Amino acid sequence: MNMTSKKRIKILASVDDGSSNDMMLADMLGRYRIPTVFYIPIKTRDLQDVQIRRLAGTEPNCKWCEEHKGLFEVGAHTMTHPEDLKLLSDKELREEITGSKKALEMLVMKEVSKFCYPSGRYNDRVKQIVKEAGFKEARTVKPFCIDFSKDPFETHPTIHIHPEKQHYGKRTWHDWAKEKFEEVIVEGGRFELWGHSYEIFDLYHQEEFLEDFLWWMDERLKEIGYPREVAIPYFEI
Repeated sequence: MNMTSKKRIKILASVDDGSSNDMMLADMLGRYRIPTVFYIPIKTRDLQDVQIRRLAGTEPNCKWCEEHKGLFEVGAHTMTHPEDLKLLSDKELREEITGSKKALEMLVMKEVSKFCYPSGRYNDRVKQIVKEAGFKEARTVKPFCIDFSKDPFETHPTIHIHPEKQHYGKRTWHDWAKEKFEEVIVEGGRFELWGHSYEIFDLYHQEEFLEDFLWWMDERLKEIGYPREVAIPYFEI
């Protein structure tokens, strides 16, 4: 009897920088039950403490937290969002990286295991300090990736929600997103949609395109019974 091997699938979104529109974006992602990590720089973020705890699911007596339980997670994004971590000294790196983990954990009252390199700039030295800080995973900004990374400290996203990326050519981000998403559903892999809420709502007004895509994404996830939990390592079908 022929046995078909199962495919491993991971579907999520991520949002960088802790901008003031992050909660509006969280409401949109919540409507379509899209598992999401919010990467927050401690000193340059616009989000209030209570809003960050809501995203982490740790705000006491929070109905919103209950409604979104297991769906969202917060990750660290340094203290001050330096333009290029590679240019900092080891001491400065530890202040930015280790300091951000400790500060965010004190704020949300739970472990913070994920880190995002500001502007996607890092090298082996930066990566080593991220490891030493106690993080378990770190995200880059390399586009079009749908494979599970062999190195958890070089986890790549798939599509940036942005209308003017040169590597998209004459196609839209949402056209690329549908194509890559379907590749993952058919062949297995990891799909991560990422962006900044200030770009989506204020700079490029992508909210209608995003909502349409999230609706479509939700329908496809329902078809395969994908669990809406940000913490799962993968789902097999």
